[in-house]
Amino acid sequence: MDKTYADTVRLLLAVTPAVFDSDIFAMKGGTAINLFIQDMPRL
Repeated sequence: MDKTYADTVRLLLAVTPAVFDSDIFAMKGGTAINLFIQDMPRL
């Protein structure tokens, strides 16, 4: 597994509890969470 990908997942898992506990932050899939093993361009 690519180290950058693994580091991104670790960071996401570390901040997720704080995001879900807060009323001022939101986590939106599709735009905020883009995890790809390959470098894929955005549409």
